Amino acid sequence: MLKIIENIANNFLIGFLILALIITPISGKYSTVFAQSQNECEKELLNAQNKYDLGKFDEAIAIITECLGKENLSQDSKMKAYRLLGLTYIAKDYLNEAKTAVSKLLDIVPNYQPDLEQDPPIFVNLVTEKIEERKTSETNTQTKTTELPAKKDKQEGVKKEEKSNTIWYYIAGGAVAVAIVVVLLLSGGDDDSPTQSDNDLPDPPDLP
Repeated sequence: MLKIIENIANNFLIGFLILALIITPISGKYSTVFAQSQNECEKELLNAQNKYDLGKFDEAIAIITECLGKENLSQDSKMKAYRLLGLTYIAKDYLNEAKTAVSKLLDIVPNYQPDLEQDPPIFVNLVTEKIEERKTSETNTQTKTTELPAKKDKQEGVKKEEKSNTIWYYIAGGAVAVAIVVVLLLSGGDDDSPTQSDNDLPDPPDLP
């Protein structure tokens, strides 16, 4: 019995060591790839910022778009990328694209606050507008969620009232019908129709 337990323990230990040897290189490789993607994206964003500062907006957009296409980006890198992308679209007067970039930015950081000293007023306004739109949308959603049960209860109350009224209509109609039948029966018993004795006249006398 002890030998069996010892063999099981040894096999378990060997399996654990083999699994650890397999997982460690994979996790290390994954971490290395992730770190490389982060470093590359950070460098690309700095390059895009330089292009933006030099007025080379199309090049900046291309660099940012390529950076956002990479996998395993951190939230901070995405935030920086969408902020710079929004600023670049504003510089090109592409307001619809800028609004989309700002929306993506707020998806990542819902409570994002623009820099009032460095960011252009139009960017600050876009961020403020999008935040207000989201608050209004959330409020409307909550209101609809609250109104639906109340509306349903009201509809059920109306249906119950209509059903109750219908029952009373049937009861009242039945009572009226019974009353009419009773009256007809009572009036039939007091009918002063002529009897047979009143209608029978004597025969005329025979002529001489």
